Amino acid sequence: MSSKRANAWFISSSLRLSFLYAILLGAAFALTALIVWRTATVMAESDLRQRISLEIDAIGHELDVEGLEAAAAAISARAERPGAPEYWLTDQTGKRLVGDLSSLEGPNGWRTVTLDGGMAGGEGREDLIVLTRTFPGGARLSVGEDPARARHTIGQTIAILGAVGVVSVLLVLVAGYLVTRSSLKRLEDMTEVLNRVSAGDLSARTSIRPRILIADVDYIGDGINQMLDRNQRLVEGLRQVSRDIAHDLRTPLSHLRQRLESARSSVGISKDQEIDAAEEKAAQIIKTFDAILRLADIEAGSAKARFTHIELCEIVDTVVDAYNPDIEQGGRSVRVECEQKAVVWGDCELLTQALANLIENALRHTAVGTEISVTVKNSSHPTLAVADNGPGIPLMHLQHVKRPFVRVDSSRGGAGVGLGLSITNAIAELHSAKFEISNLNPGLLAQIAFPKQAA
Repeated sequence: MSSKRANAWFISSSLRLSFLYAILLGAAFALTALIVWRTATVMAESDLRQRISLEIDAIGHELDVEGLEAAAAAISARAERPGAPEYWLTDQTGKRLVGDLSSLEGPNGWRTVTLDGGMAGGEGREDLIVLTRTFPGGARLSVGEDPARARHTIGQTIAILGAVGVVSVLLVLVAGYLVTRSSLKRLEDMTEVLNRVSAGDLSARTSIRPRILIADVDYIGDGINQMLDRNQRLVEGLRQVSRDIAHDLRTPLSHLRQRLESARSSVGISKDQEIDAAEEKAAQIIKTFDAILRLADIEAGSAKARFTHIELCEIVDTVVDAYNPDIEQGGRSVRVECEQKAVVWGDCELLTQALANLIENALRHTAVGTEISVTVKNSSHPTLAVADNGPGIPLMHLQHVKRPFVRVDSSRGGAGVGLGLSITNAIAELHSAKFEISNLNPGLLAQIAFPKQAA
């Protein structure tokens, strides 16, 4: 095992938790064994004393009813039973009638008598719990019983409990080992994926186990996959945008160069005209870069610091009033429908620009006589929509028009730089809204659906 892998095992949280759980489990079993031993010992001694008391009561009753000789005969019979206690019976003169252990003789009441092995007829020491009682007439009876049998049973119970505890601790450690090995394997796979991504393989992804086997590490892997998906989309988008920028700027830059070369060889009014045309091309190039920078600024999310509650109808009134002269001059009409109290959390300047982009898009791609409608609804959540009854967008382009520099016209020579809908889409994403474009047959619907605002 390499030092790096060994260190990974040492710092593994799952392995550390397994050891902690094993220690806690072992401590719990030890405490349980101590409680069981103490409780069982007290209960066993109490039960033993109760049996001895009942034994003396029974013999005392026999003595009262049948007499001393009958009681002695009954004790002799009882002493023959397996597991019977030890007896010592004397008459009123102190003469022994029944019993082999004279050490049971003593004062009335409870006491503990320790017998040597030789005296008890066995090996080692033996402790007897003894109760002595003097009956009417002078007869004395002592009954003793060894609690060793109960203690042996308690010892076996503690041993079983200890064995179960050891097995449980071992199972916890084995489970911790298996879980740690699985987690480290998953982490190694994730590290390998990240290394592949660092080396340039943007398609590398971590594997996710079935939901029934999913663990916390898999949630991390899923998060990594989502991050890699987004990074791949961003890189691919950057590559696409770079290609589109090169394609879109190549033509105006070529035209700018031609105008400058033509202006060099021209004189008088022609020279001024060529310079004016060159300035126009330069302005178009600058406009393209301004739009790119604007899109990057929006996607960076810095505008969120300016968010506040905004009434959509107020933005609609402002933008429509500003574009109304251009709409009428272009031979089109505009219709506005606003439901009041459609409040969203956002940036007023950006939402104004988004609506302006949608209206400009409708003006640029519709014919004279087209009706443009601007609608604000607030039924389930705030919605801002711009619709027209123009030609719409071919289905083959509908899913791509929100990408940067995508334009439906194949010549790519019309007005605009192909970033209006991309900027609108970025503004919608910044506001956690959903921007959708769909055909109305005839016409086009561009709609921004905002999330429902908390009351």
